[in-house]
Parts: sequence; structure tokens; C-alpha cells
Amino acid sequence: MCVPKLSLHAFLIVDNCVLSMLCDYCAHRATGMPRARLIQHMQEWAAGQLGILRQFTPDGHIHCTDCVANEFTGYAGSLSHERGIGFNECRLLVRHVCSLLRCASVGTDSPTVLRGLPAFPHKMFGPSRLGDNDISLVVLALQLATNGSPVYVLTNDQDLLTFVSWVRTKREVREFWGDPSLVQGFQSLTYLELVHRECSIQTETMVDLLNFVMLDHSRRKELAGTQKGDFIVQQLGEINKNLVQSVIIKNRQGEAL
Repeated sequence: MCVPKLSLHAFLIVDNCVLSMLCDYCAHRATGMPRARLIQHMQEWAAGQLGILRQFTPDGHIHCTDCVANEFTGYAGSLSHERGIGFNECRLLVRHVCSLLRCASVGTDSPTVLRGLPAFPHKMFGPSRLGDNDISLVVLALQLATNGSPVYVLTNDQDLLTFVSWVRTKREVREFWGDPSLVQGFQSLTYLELVHRECSIQTETMVDLLNFVMLDHSRRKELAGTQKGDFIVQQLGEINKNLVQSVIIKNRQGEAL
């Protein structure tokens, strides 16, 4: 089923896994580029992509929390190992990407408030699952919701998406922050496909990015045959269907013109 047309005018929060995905894709596209040029190219490309997303936000910023942005620092080691680039050079990329975000600290009390809500889903939290850093993104979203505008949390973590859906139903959080129903979680490619519908991302780029993510997922042995892995495959399939339908609609509109 095609995702209904939603307004993209919303505060935007990104998880570090989305930043890693975009950088990995850029490095993939730049295969064969001289190493001396790669970091600068990735900095410029990341700035351009995040700039596209900022144009839909009411405040002109892409938000994150300090602790989640700090998690992205580990990407420098991954890129250095895989591409044979000096670690310090890769750190320059990480710092540059983080400088494009508006990072905030939510403190330690706010996650405690969410953990104290009735029927809190404790099973979703623990080693290799969600933690306080993930909760910090939701707290930041609720803080931004006090402005009365929608807030979108972009992540590729299915547990975090499920947790955002749970928080949306908790009216109790209004005692501390804004309306939770204004907060919505998006799988990053679902959101990017909506941006594609606005003709802000080229179809060729969107198709290539989706194919890259699908291939990357197929190589992740730890998810093979698991319920989470199967759900991700289903989700990527739905995104692909939406992308195909968007292209068909665009072609019909072009023919009408």
C-alpha cells in the first residue's frame, strides 16, 4: 500500500545509524576515487544531502542529542578500516557531519521520567537493544513538540520506531513536554522517499540508495532468519513499492504537462 502523502514540514531528528548509512552510501558511490579526495567529497556530499532535508524544517535545523552524535564518532574507525584512510582524516569527516547538526543535551532526569511511565516496555531495553541514548532522541522530540508542530524521528532501528509508536499513545507525557501525538518515527528511507516525491531527490539516486541498503541488509548474517530481519526485508519491499508508484505518478504528470 502506498504511504499517504504527509506534510514534510516538521522538526527533524536523526539517529546516528542514518548518518552512517548516508556516509556508507557515499563511499560506495565513490569507489575508485583517490583516497586523498574521498574525505572532502564525502563532507561536501553529506552537507548537500542534509541541506536538502533542512529546507523542509520550520527552524532550518536537523536535530540530534549529544550522546547519540557521540555514537557516530565510531564511524571514523569503520571507514578508516574499510577504505585504508588515516583515522585522523576520517575523524575530520565525522566532526564535519556532526557540525551540520543542532545537538542538545537532555540530561539524566528525562529518560527516568519515560522509564517510569505505566506499562513501560522494559523488554525492548538492554544489551544490543535500546538504551538511554535512544530514549534521549524521544525526549528531544517531545521537547520540540512543545512548539505545536510535528516532529519526525529518523532511524533505521526497528526497536526505536516501535518505542516511538508506544510513546505517541502516552498522554501522561504532556505533564512534562508537548503532545506526544505530534511525534512520529520514520524509517529513514520511508522519509527520503517522501522527499523524493517532492522532486528534491532524483529518482536514480533514490533507487540506487534503496538497492544499496537492500544489499547491505542481505549481508548481515546476525539478522538472517530472525523476526527482525524478516520485518526489515518486508519494510524495504514496501518502500520499493512506494518508490515505484511515485515514479509512475510522476511520469503520468509529466505526460499530462
